[in-house]
Amino acid sequence: MKAMILAAGLGTRLRPLTDDRPKALVEVAGYTLLEITLRRLRQFGVREVIVNVHHFADLVVGYLKNNDNFGMCIEISREEVLLDTGGSLKKAAWFFLEDSSHPDEPFVLHNVDVLSTIDLDRMAQFHRQNQALAMRILSNSSPDFHPTSLAWLAACHPSATPKRAMTASLRKSISGWYSSLGL
Repeated sequence: MKAMILAAGLGTRLRPLTDDRPKALVEVAGYTLLEITLRRLRQFGVREVIVNVHHFADLVVGYLKNNDNFGMCIEISREEVLLDTGGSLKKAAWFFLEDSSHPDEPFVLHNVDVLSTIDLDRMAQFHRQNQALAMRILSNSSPDFHPTSLAWLAACHPSATPKRAMTASLRKSISGWYSSLGL
């Protein structure tokens, strides 16, 4: 399984921590958000990742290089202008389509600033069993829940266009909301 980590944002909600670094390099308990996300993805068998970058992009690239990409195959998608989620995914489509021998393999789209205990194996299994085009996991367990800080992951078929996949992930009728799964 492949993954994309969305790390290009300006990190405005994390200021002043992001005044001199990207949100991907903000530390929690001694680990950067990027390292936490990469280790978590690796734990579930993800070995190929693309990371979009914008704000302090060279710091992210240098960090990955200094850490030998955490033993993973990591590509960088530079955004000179922020593309938002759909544009970022569209720009990175080549990464998911380059190995056409597994057209039904889902991928994970993960925000770098989302920490979760979601069982990605279980999520991918449910996704495959239901032959969903896309799946979006939402959580509102925080007492400080705000619609702009939704924790979400989307698993989409690479054979679908990114535009269709992202549009589908927003439609409740495609996969439903899987909060009842306990994911």
